[in-house]
Amino acid sequence: MGVKLNIYLYTVVMHNAVDHGDLEAAFTVYRLLQRNGIEPNDYTYTVLLKGLKDGKHPEMLQAIVRDAGKALPNLERPRVVATDIVHCIYLQHFEPASTATTFADLAKTYHEHFDPSIPIALGVPPHFFGKTVATTMSPSPHAIAIVLTAYLKLVFRQSPEEVVRLYHVFQQQIERSDNPVISSLGRTDHFFNAFLFALGQNANTLQMVPTILRQMTDKRVHAVPLTSKYTWDILVNAFMRHKQPEAAERVLEIMRKYNQEPNDVTWNSLVRGYARLQEVDRALDTIRKMQLQEVELDLSSLRALSRMRENDRLAQGLQELGAQQRSQEEEEQDYLVPDDYQEDHLVPDDYEEEPSVLKEIEEEDREEAIREEQDAARWTGASDSNGKAPAEGKQTSS
Repeated sequence: MGVKLNIYLYTVVMHNAVDHGDLEAAFTVYRLLQRNGIEPNDYTYTVLLKGLKDGKHPEMLQAIVRDAGKALPNLERPRVVATDIVHCIYLQHFEPASTATTFADLAKTYHEHFDPSIPIALGVPPHFFGKTVATTMSPSPHAIAIVLTAYLKLVFRQSPEEVVRLYHVFQQQIERSDNPVISSLGRTDHFFNAFLFALGQNANTLQMVPTILRQMTDKRVHAVPLTSKYTWDILVNAFMRHKQPEAAERVLEIMRKYNQEPNDVTWNSLVRGYARLQEVDRALDTIRKMQLQEVELDLSSLRALSRMRENDRLAQGLQELGAQQRSQEEEEQDYLVPDDYQEDHLVPDDYEEEPSVLKEIEEEDREEAIREEQDAARWTGASDSNGKAPAEGKQTSS
């Protein structure tokens, strides 16, 4: 007797296919459930949209976006699915080509599902969203972040002052707006990080970065600093891009102040920055610190190092670091138990297990207590007429 598939089993099969990178198989299963008259649910569309975010299947994405858009009114979590649609459009169209046209396409897709009033209140020009569409769905913070990040990416190269204007608008809105969605945007790192990234692209706006960092860590506003590992990566990248290594190193000091350690992205950003600056010694010192943290150089760092002019000195330094690492590994190996070590080979056949240290201490305590009792009995006034302590168990006369 065969198993009758329901929507949950279909979705599990599609999920497994997506996890293994087989989008064709997932799409085949999707078409099969449609032919069998089974309605996809929220998770079905979420799984498929997740797999389609790589941008390699534009026709498939178009079909799923169309079907998911029609199904939104009947879904239990329409905001989640609509946000995934907006994210897919961002990755598919705007990410590879950041133009006014691709941003307008993204903004219109957003407007098909969400009320555009919040992005407009945050400073995004309203004409990008097209004609008014009757919709009552409030946007998720993630959807707002996608649109705002895309607009910042559109303007930061041509108009850095527009990024500054947008940040001031954002700051005013999260402090003064009566809209709970807008006020909540200032309680996560996502929007601050988006502004840090945009402001860090231009040397003229880089000076605003410390101000935003102070606002993210202001104890009067935030019980816990809003900074995340992405914040530190953005800052280090920005300072190294503009040839300010001292400021980048200062970021590492601030991280430690908040009990956070650099990750592989941060370390590699430093290496690439020093490579671009032709700072051989600093690059080698950073690589040494990476070795201590067991962090490896990524491909971009290796390429940057290969373009350094003092190749001979760099190569010699890398060889010395490699030798030091091998020596350290050999020393550590000496302390390890050999693979062929057998404890029972070293133990005689007639060996009886000794008591544990705790048992030894307890035994010594008992013996000491007995001796103290005997001494006390021996030298009390209960001695016999010969001055000898009475025998054990003997009663003294009254």
